[in-house]
Amino acid sequence: MNEVNLLVSASRAEATQEYQTLRSQYFGFGLATLLVALALAIATARQFNKPLMRLTAAAEALRQGDYDEPVELERDDEFGKLGETFNTMRGAIAEREQRIIYQLEHDILTGLPNRKSLHHYLQAQLEDQQSGYVVTMNILRFRALNDRLGQGFGDKILQLVAQRLKQEFMTDCFIARLAGDEFVLACNENLKKAELQQRLQRLVNEPWQVGETPYRLEFRAGLVRYPEQGDEVDALLRRAQLAARLAQQSKQLLAAYQQGSDEDYMRRLQILQALPEAISARKLNLHYQAKLCCRSGEVLGVEALIRWQHPQLGVIRPDEFIPLAEQSGDILRVTRWVCETALDQQQYWLEQGRKLQVAINLSAIDLQDEKLVEFIRQQLEKRKLAAANLTLEVTESAVMADLEQAQERLAQLRHLGVKIALDDYGTGYASLAQLKYLPVDELKLDQSFIRGLKDDANDRIIVRSTLQLASQLHLTTVAEGVEEQSVWYLLQEMGCDTLQGYYFSRPLAAQEFEQWLGEQALTFSQQARDSGKQHDKTLL
Repeated sequence: MNEVNLLVSASRAEATQEYQTLRSQYFGFGLATLLVALALAIATARQFNKPLMRLTAAAEALRQGDYDEPVELERDDEFGKLGETFNTMRGAIAEREQRIIYQLEHDILTGLPNRKSLHHYLQAQLEDQQSGYVVTMNILRFRALNDRLGQGFGDKILQLVAQRLKQEFMTDCFIARLAGDEFVLACNENLKKAELQQRLQRLVNEPWQVGETPYRLEFRAGLVRYPEQGDEVDALLRRAQLAARLAQQSKQLLAAYQQGSDEDYMRRLQILQALPEAISARKLNLHYQAKLCCRSGEVLGVEALIRWQHPQLGVIRPDEFIPLAEQSGDILRVTRWVCETALDQQQYWLEQGRKLQVAINLSAIDLQDEKLVEFIRQQLEKRKLAAANLTLEVTESAVMADLEQAQERLAQLRHLGVKIALDDYGTGYASLAQLKYLPVDELKLDQSFIRGLKDDANDRIIVRSTLQLASQLHLTTVAEGVEEQSVWYLLQEMGCDTLQGYYFSRPLAAQEFEQWLGEQALTFSQQARDSGKQHDKTLL
């Protein structure tokens, strides 16, 4: 049987042609779809990304403190609402920050620039080498006015002063309020001092209407020029304040800064800083000035006078540091040191056979110290000293600082047996009626009356009448500042009891005083015996 083989052949490419065509169509369709989707995605991303980028940029600007540019999104969708909310927030933050900056640079009560703004202004003036002057102003007795009529009244006055200062000086000066009742004018050189004085005088002359009541206010102002009198802001303000203090002392409306007064201020500051350490380290010293019997010339006792020698500041006078000690509160420690040192010296002299009375000065603050009486009692008992040999001296001004308190404290001290002397009599505020009730044993006539006694008839009348008054009130009298023999003899004839002054001795350290006592005491006793022969009665 014969086999038949059939061979069929075909082209593979032709066989798959349709498939390839279909695949290409699908690929093209898919690619087109992908490209369309990608285009749509990019378009959509741009639609969302653009406002997001704007919001991000705006947030960064806001973080850096730029509040000027709003976000521009003119859309009605959520992004538009977010942009509106962001702009509202930006405006609120900008307004709040401006308010904070305003409050940092302005006084809230008056609306005037404050110390910080004034500092920036003056610093810029100095850096630009501009010239002008700074004026500080204070309302005289404002604190008393504020206490008497209330803080609300005081605030109203400050607001009125700020308004009037703006009216008078806004065109020529930078106006600021520092604190309390202190205002500052930083004026350009075009405003002359005479014109400034006239405008300030108008503030004094015109009444200040608070409610329906007119009030009169007085001012004290100090002027300093820049840059010739200061090229630093703090120095200018300090010197203007010193000038204002000078105006108050001299009762002027306006005073100019005097070259060198700043040095006095710095010295006072250095004294205040050095005083506590000087007390603790016992770097203060006591000198003793003799007190003699006017009739016999006998040395009766001494007045203890404090002295201070500082290694850098040199000799610091009591009238320099005692007022500063009163202001700082260190006067109580000073007084205790003086009492302890003087009583130690009195005890030593007593042991050496010298029975001398000792006088110690007290301040107004000492009289307010509740522990003073007990302290004095303990110090006397500790040394077994007689209270009658201790005299405590107080000035009229110290007594009048709180008359009722002073009367009570002096009465307690006198009850111990201590003698009380009223110092600088005739220069303070005590009246004859008050003198009647003050528990004092001794009157010390101020040296301003004694030094002119020989040549001034009025001084002789005042001294004679005071000595007669003291005698009738059974008070011992002491004349300070005796510098001539003829004045001694005048006082002797007028009936004075005790003398003190440079004619006899300046204040001396303890050892020097002991030496003087041995050398000079007999000399003055002899002069006292001879005084009747030497005295020229025509002087009376």
